[in-house]
Amino acid sequence: MTINARRNMLYWSLIGLAAFTIFSCGARIDKSHILVIGITGDTDSINPILTRSLFGNELSQMLFLNLMEEQPDFITFEPELAKSWEVSPDRKAYTFHLRTDVYWTDSTKVTADDVLFTFQLQKNKDIGWSGSSSKDHIADVRKRDDSTVVFIFDRVYLDQLMDINEGVILPAHILNHLAPEEIKSAPFSLMPVTDGPYRLKSWMPNQYIELEANDLFYDASLPNIKSIVFKIVPDKYQLLNQLKTGEVHFVEGVPAKEISSGEDDYSGIVFQHFPYLQYVQIFWNMKKPLFQDVRIRKAMTLAIDRQALVNFLLTGYGKVCRGPIHPQLWAYNPNLEDVPYNPEKAKMLLKECGFQDNDQDGFLEKDGQEISFTLMTNIGSETKEDAQVMIQEMLKKIGVRVVIQRFEWSVFVDRVVARDFDAVLMSMMSATKVDLFPAWHSSMSGPEGFNLSCYANAEVDRLLETARALADQDEAKNLWYHFQDIISRDVPGTFLWVPERVVGLDKRIKNVRFSPASAYFNLPEWSFE
Repeated sequence: MTINARRNMLYWSLIGLAAFTIFSCGARIDKSHILVIGITGDTDSINPILTRSLFGNELSQMLFLNLMEEQPDFITFEPELAKSWEVSPDRKAYTFHLRTDVYWTDSTKVTADDVLFTFQLQKNKDIGWSGSSSKDHIADVRKRDDSTVVFIFDRVYLDQLMDINEGVILPAHILNHLAPEEIKSAPFSLMPVTDGPYRLKSWMPNQYIELEANDLFYDASLPNIKSIVFKIVPDKYQLLNQLKTGEVHFVEGVPAKEISSGEDDYSGIVFQHFPYLQYVQIFWNMKKPLFQDVRIRKAMTLAIDRQALVNFLLTGYGKVCRGPIHPQLWAYNPNLEDVPYNPEKAKMLLKECGFQDNDQDGFLEKDGQEISFTLMTNIGSETKEDAQVMIQEMLKKIGVRVVIQRFEWSVFVDRVVARDFDAVLMSMMSATKVDLFPAWHSSMSGPEGFNLSCYANAEVDRLLETARALADQDEAKNLWYHFQDIISRDVPGTFLWVPERVVGLDKRIKNVRFSPASAYFNLPEWSFE
């Protein structure tokens, strides 16, 4: 699953969106083997074409089928609704052969008509689907017969399969008679007809979502666990307490410090961790005069002991982040020159910029103006709030005053979108598609873009435009490596850490495999011992 929409990435990929998972609302796993997954917030919509949340997208994968299943390497795909596919010699036509044994839960057969309809709906601007940009270079989708569809591209590039696969397939016979404005309020958005391993049994907003096995699913051996309840509990510590008492059997996103402080409290629970497509960084707002000088931005980075942040906040479940491309992605440069912790060099750079402590109060000034800025984050993330305090103390040691700001979620997002901050500490979810254009191209500095630092570099713009259009991975990798070098040199942001995802699960739960994109990667294969 990729997260392509810039606004969607901004609104939902911040760390404030922490999701927790639990099993079984009462005692230990009961005789009916109900799996209860606890989350701190509900989905914004059950309808896949309307949801803008990370959890909403994950839920869609349980209820609906994609043409293919993206693998955890984010390069290869396995068959799902499509049993096979082939590519034309010029790589502009991809032909997919659909399974002929897939049915919607109302017993209607899934056909090529559903694939064509879904593409048209995804492209419809009145729908405003969050992943619509993934279809920009798909010129047409043609039905050859009921089980064969052909995707026609207007150009050749690396991510064609990924863009084809973005978004689950939807039922044409249910939705094709509805106008775009009618889809949100249609019965489908409350009780959808599905074709995945699960079907929706009931949904009580802000309380629970109940799924049951789809008895028409093409693979009769799956899912192993027949009933799942997503229980919504806003307080994550209540979820952790239920894990301790045995009411909960799986928790996603366990704070690393929770394990180190009391693992003995979790009897019968095993903790696992895996690489996660998240990273945490500070964006320096380059519209602010203070951060327009690269020496200032570099000084801030040199003065932040990122390894100390990792050691204290993550207790070993993560590592220092070195650049703008996540280490799990093929374009990551493992040899990227890092900015080391060096507070003395930071002081020298500030002195070069004309800052001195003339009044001996411990903070530097220039032309009578103290060097000071606000560091903003959202309320609700203890890890980021602790990081704010640690960074405040680190920068105080080089004479920089940091004023901590914390805002409720909606206010925080509004300020980020408006670029109403000096510096912002954020947690991001990386897309599985390597395309940094939305995050760093100069044209993306406005409210609809994702260039939060308001960074502008003509060479970076050229690299972003060229790399995303290439069809050869080695050639593209060279450009992405060069891009990372320039970002490391220009320091429009300070990359802090890459966390691992920690889960706690009952020892009797088996066959669990994780993907860096989701803890639920193979959920239909999970079983109780």
